[in-house]
Amino acid sequence: MIGLDWCEVTRDWFTLSESEQQALVRGWIRQFNLFCDMKVGDYVAILNGTFSFLGIAKITESRNEYDPSLSNDSENPDHLRKVK
Repeated sequence: MIGLDWCEVTRDWFTLSESEQQALVRGWIRQFNLFCDMKVGDYVAILNGTFSFLGIAKITESRNEYDPSLSNDSENPDHLRKVK
């Protein structure tokens, strides 16, 4: 799994109104759009922070998942994608 987290996005990105999406920091809007638009078979570079590279993953599921039980967990992102 790979994940993305932003404390102001507390539900599935696709259910946010355009004004709610636009209220977020511009860089995070782009990150969420890219994260949600990935297709099965796409590859993604996985970073650990700003300077460390962890590896490359292949997207294996067509839709990202939102797990609200992870929203209060600072160790784990709550928006997830399955990868290989």
